[in-house]
Amino acid sequence: MFAREDTGDGFEHGSYYRLWPPQSRHLGFALAEIVRQSYQEVARCETAKAYVAAVVMVRRALEAITKEHEPTARTLRAGLKAMLSRGLVSQEISDWGHELRVIGNLGAHATKESINRLDAVEAIDFLQAILEILYDLRPKFERMHARRSTPVRNASASDSDSAE
Repeated sequence: MFAREDTGDGFEHGSYYRLWPPQSRHLGFALAEIVRQSYQEVARCETAKAYVAAVVMVRRALEAITKEHEPTARTLRAGLKAMLSRGLVSQEISDWGHELRVIGNLGAHATKESINRLDAVEAIDFLQAILEILYDLRPKFERMHARRSTPVRNASASDSDSAE
């Protein structure tokens, strides 16, 4: 059984996902196409138990995020730093991004250090959290803040602030 979600651009732009048997990972909000493609590949790698490939694709998805927000950044590291300096991500999210960059590099290059299932699952979990913050929660908060920042609201909010 499959479903299709309207992620803001209409159903024709949404992709199908499996309801039964359950798909391992799914995001129900709009993403830039290259970010969505990379994330879907991450989920396919995890399902196939291709954990080295999964962390490489996590890195690719992270790079797609930074390219969208910092198109002039020449490297993933520079993109993450620029996003932090512009306030697009917190220090904590920047730290997560750098850790994902490192683990993705380990997966992409032949080294003695190995990547295991837990490494991949954790990397995907943190990527998913970054995506949720940037593409779902932040836009929701901005909409809520804009809605609640009407002049009538501000006047009544000031009155209630002075009552405290």
